[in-house]
Amino acid sequence: MQNKKILKTAALTAVGTAAAALASGEVFYELILNARVWDRLTQLLHLADPVTEDIYDRAPECLEGLRWMEEQSPAEVRLLAGGGREYVAHKLCPPDGGSKWVITCHGYCGHGVMQCVYARHFYERGWNVLMPDLPGHGADGARYTTMGREEAAAAVKWAEYVAELHPDAQIALHGQSMGGATVLIATGMKLPRQVFAAIEDCAYTSLEDEYRYELKEKFRLPVKPILPAADLVSRLRTGRGFDGSSPIASVAKSDTPTLFIHGDRDTFVPFYMLDCLYNACAAPKQKLVVPGSYHATNAYLQPELYWNTVFEFLEAHAPDAGHVQP
Repeated sequence: MQNKKILKTAALTAVGTAAAALASGEVFYELILNARVWDRLTQLLHLADPVTEDIYDRAPECLEGLRWMEEQSPAEVRLLAGGGREYVAHKLCPPDGGSKWVITCHGYCGHGVMQCVYARHFYERGWNVLMPDLPGHGADGARYTTMGREEAAAAVKWAEYVAELHPDAQIALHGQSMGGATVLIATGMKLPRQVFAAIEDCAYTSLEDEYRYELKEKFRLPVKPILPAADLVSRLRTGRGFDGSSPIASVAKSDTPTLFIHGDRDTFVPFYMLDCLYNACAAPKQKLVVPGSYHATNAYLQPELYWNTVFEFLEAHAPDAGHVQP
């Protein structure tokens, strides 16, 4: 009788532990991968990443960029992507047109037109700019983001869209943070021949690596059982785990020339991930370390260094390199 009670208690404890673990994974998945929830919480609680100490210093430039974007009246573009999915983007084309195109990908909790500051630099140098709302963000209909996997598939679709409409196009991919991870994953996929370069800014090595780092270093929470449980929830909901969002695996099979950019004071996506990605990349590559820069602030804190490097890299790898303005 005593043994039965012990077994029953043990069984109930195991079930309770498993249920608690699954619940922790469900909460983690819902809070982190439902970008709309986090966006609402951020707005409600006025939260800001404490490591991005200059967030308010760059706010005026962002506001100026948004006003500039509104003046340009970017055209909305919708793209049927199969399975009932519809992707949404905005595009800007300079008056004199041209064959240069950039697809610039926003970060977590962003949307396409929030790439305004980046878009302006490209546009004013004669580039056509496409700014997609990545899955789970902006006008996109998906409820959840995958932090790179589905986002990269969308970026490839947009590249195919540009290439089909403009066979002579020369396309560069650009993105920061989650958008940078998106770009890197896309380089490991089948891209149109018109895509000649990729620029990633402060991307993580893999979603699993980033979540493990955040749980341990930022939230002081145990990786187990939270991360495995959240991965299980992802598999149950989408059929894929976090391993599907792995830039470091993608760049190992890439042949797209890639510029890697990271701030040396980034503690959100830790700086060491830059060398991990760069060293794993099989394609022609270059890296830029932005001194004194935090997460996703590289173009704001060191604009001359950032944009000179970006356009020199694009000029070096473009099929008609001499046509890119210095």
